[in-house]
Amino acid sequence: MVDDSSVPSPSDALTAWLQAVGLRVRAARDHAGLPQGELARRAGMSRDYETDIEAGRRNFTMGKLIGLARTLNTPASWLIADAESGTKAGEMLRPGWYFDIPISVWDNEDAFTPRGLITCRIRDLATELLGHLVPHDWDEPTISNYLASHLESAGRIPPGHQLGWSEEPDVRRGVMPYGIWPD
Repeated sequence: MVDDSSVPSPSDALTAWLQAVGLRVRAARDHAGLPQGELARRAGMSRDYETDIEAGRRNFTMGKLIGLARTLNTPASWLIADAESGTKAGEMLRPGWYFDIPISVWDNEDAFTPRGLITCRIRDLATELLGHLVPHDWDEPTISNYLASHLESAGRIPPGHQLGWSEEPDVRRGVMPYGIWPD
């Protein structure tokens, strides 16, 4: 007989996941400077419903999640990120690319403004790797420098490497890669 005592039950796993989501909703709400009642009102739900989400007691619908994400100006994917997957806080990051931007977007100056496509992608990566939101009025260079500085000071970038854009575009694929590269 197999000992499965260390494997969480499905209900335990769901509870842990809902609690992780609740913590992220609260962090995003705090960052936005919204009281619970105001977030609930703007997202179209009762205060009790939103309070239960933050406490990890509510198994919510995707519609409610999307309403919260839009109200908080936060990616829904960040709110529901599984605490057991991906890179954990403090973990050394692996060298290589993390995402690509099409060269046609790369050549557009507006893509680097606070609401530009490239800036939004860097902001999502910063949120994922740092575990907190960065201000929405920051542009791409500001977020990239902030992210690199925090990851380097935390010892999460391997020695002899740096975080940022590749020196050369990948012309074959038509993209500009962003990741951790040798110095």
